[in-house]
Amino acid sequence: MVSVSGHLILDTRYLTPIILNMMKNKALFFFLLFLIIVAAGIILLIFNLSGNKNAAGNINNVNNEATGQINDETAVLSENVALPPYNGEPIYILGNDLAVINALPKEVVEKQKSYLQELEISLNENPNNFDGWIAAGLHKKFFNNYSGARDAWEYAKLVSPDSSLSYLNLANLYGYYLNNLKKAEENYLLAIDRDPVNSYGSYYALANFYRDFGFKEKAINYYKQVLDFSPNDEAVKVEIGRLSH
Repeated sequence: MVSVSGHLILDTRYLTPIILNMMKNKALFFFLLFLIIVAAGIILLIFNLSGNKNAAGNINNVNNEATGQINDETAVLSENVALPPYNGEPIYILGNDLAVINALPKEVVEKQKSYLQELEISLNENPNNFDGWIAAGLHKKFFNNYSGARDAWEYAKLVSPDSSLSYLNLANLYGYYLNNLKKAEENYLLAIDRDPVNSYGSYYALANFYRDFGFKEKAINYYKQVLDFSPNDEAVKVEIGRLSH
């Protein structure tokens, strides 16, 4: 593994001769391939919670995050749990940022509109589908529809109050896109509160947030808490040293 801009990637230079040898034995080759795919999936899941400001570079990234997740069986709450009606921006509205829309092929934009229309039907039938609300927000945010993403993720919090994902998404959105630092901080802290044992990503994201917006002392404090999870994280140590001067 190597690190680039704070993200882990798999360095395949040293795997090539191993893979060539493994190909002589098909069983071993496919076992190795399976391990690589599983490892890559785990790394992406962990670092997706880092609160990074940068959105996906193309529409396929958003589709990969959302496709297959609209599954009624993954709903966190029971069908018997009553939820308040959704009063946010209609799910079918993609957004009106022409800079993003005109930069994509027309057929791609139409496909995304159709996707949100189908998703709206699905969520009307089963508003308890947490993954569906997360997916709606992802698609709207990709098209710079920040208010629509906010509405979808705020409702996701009602569907699954104990999941840190919606709080982290909202914290990043409020802080870096909607310029509401109070709301951002509130949601970062709620994300940590919801899962204090496995909150490495939440602590790291909050520390980065404080650093990016000039709250040095708070940033140092939370970077130190990140070290409680990962004592040998050199990047965090560098940040603490830089902010301490």
